[in-house]
Amino acid sequence: MTEAGSAKEKYHQSPPKLPAAPIEKDHNEELNSIQVNKDLKEDIKSITKKAEQALVGALVKFHHRHVERLKIKYRKLKQATCKSCISFHETNQPIFPQNSS
Repeated sequence: MTEAGSAKEKYHQSPPKLPAAPIEKDHNEELNSIQVNKDLKEDIKSITKKAEQALVGALVKFHHRHVERLKIKYRKLKQATCKSCISFHETNQPIFPQNSS
């Protein structure tokens, strides 16, 4: 065997030991160790409140637009049915003629 071949064989039999990874702190411990001041808490609360108000406002606008669209649809449908009722009474003919077969 050549020297390169024997080195590869030794490496695969017992790979070199890697240094141990540093022990990481628990995520919760890191969060608890951070001292949050009152200003930051107040800022977070105000940002959250503004975001919630903006969301509610957007939902209300969406709802109002949806209601308006439905009202317009209803008016058009009502007008169409009233016109067909008037035409039926004027002509005394059924709106949809029956096929007499």
